[in-house]
Amino acid sequence: MLNSFPDCRARGINIGLGTDTFPADMILNMQLGMMTARMAAGMDRIRSEDMFDAATLGGASALNRPDLGRLEAGSKADITVVDFSRTLQGSDPVQSLMTSASGRDVCDVWIDGRRVMADRTIPGIDEVADAARAQAQFDGLIAKYPERTVGHPPLRDIFTPSYERCRQ
Repeated sequence: MLNSFPDCRARGINIGLGTDTFPADMILNMQLGMMTARMAAGMDRIRSEDMFDAATLGGASALNRPDLGRLEAGSKADITVVDFSRTLQGSDPVQSLMTSASGRDVCDVWIDGRRVMADRTIPGIDEVADAARAQAQFDGLIAKYPERTVGHPPLRDIFTPSYERCRQ
């Protein structure tokens, strides 16, 4: 359970994991949280199920939402189905989730009992058009950087490439 974090049980600290990142991959964020916690506390002290509990029960506790983070009567019916057919599978689905799955393995989602993703598709969402629109907005934002930057340097000086291009 959540309070099985050895250092936290004695102090009564609730551990919660939330995310506001891009790309929005909660599974990756749980994995990174687990890796970071393991580095900080020692490899044998943080288990996959501890981080999973932090992301579910801990997140609900941090929000003061006892109706989240669990599947039981009176709770919101939020369910994420993960397809493990493309991941390494162990004998424990939580360990498989925490060691080899990613957000790309999510195939179905229900929020408050309403199905919002079916077979990796969100009805009404055009991913190609949305990606093109987002890229155009990003390109427009980047193009304005020289006028916003002290000395107005060219883009190639503001955003230096990882590797220089070879000229022929």
